[in-house]
Amino acid sequence: MMPPPWLLGILTALMLVVTAVSTIRLGAAKLPANWLSAVKPGGPCSSSRCSDGADTDIAYLLMGVAMTGMLAPSIRTLPSHAWEAIFGLLTVWFAWRFLADTRVNGLRSLASVHRAAHMLHCAAAVYMFAALTMTDDICRGGAESSSMVQPFKLPTLALAFILVCCGAWDILAQLPGRHYSLRKISVGATSARSTAPTVACRVAMNVNMAVMLLIMR
Repeated sequence: MMPPPWLLGILTALMLVVTAVSTIRLGAAKLPANWLSAVKPGGPCSSSRCSDGADTDIAYLLMGVAMTGMLAPSIRTLPSHAWEAIFGLLTVWFAWRFLADTRVNGLRSLASVHRAAHMLHCAAAVYMFAALTMTDDICRGGAESSSMVQPFKLPTLALAFILVCCGAWDILAQLPGRHYSLRKISVGATSARSTAPTVACRVAMNVNMAVMLLIMR
């Protein structure tokens, strides 16, 4: 499926914005001496940004760069296998954070879509770059290998649907009266919540990845 150039332009611009926001947040962050303590459940928290963590901004910075390169091959940075390894490690990292947060907050961790969303995005990035690598191998292998991609059509659509649902959940959660909103979170809050830039980046990544998966199917 060949998308219109204007759509690719919009998605590329969106990813550049996510990259810029993440870079600015990382540059302005005042991390504690032991920054890993800030991402442990129950660890010290000196600001509202602490619940997001530097790892969230690093992940979205890398995702922004990676997705931009996928949308605009002329500015591609690393090969697909390298991105697969990077996002594979990030998936494991956010899975560990999600499980640790679940032990502290129980099922409320699922309702916040916080850790799970970051883990989902990293896993989706692994899937997309793996599919891109497979497509390149098929193109080099010839038309007789084209049937290999058919079994991946349903998982691709399912993953796109999940990303759309996560994005819709994030948007609905910002409605008045919802506890999980863009309002400034209180210092020392026990549940994992997100600040406005993180939620905005997360919604943008949901939209971008869902559209890209539909293009790739």
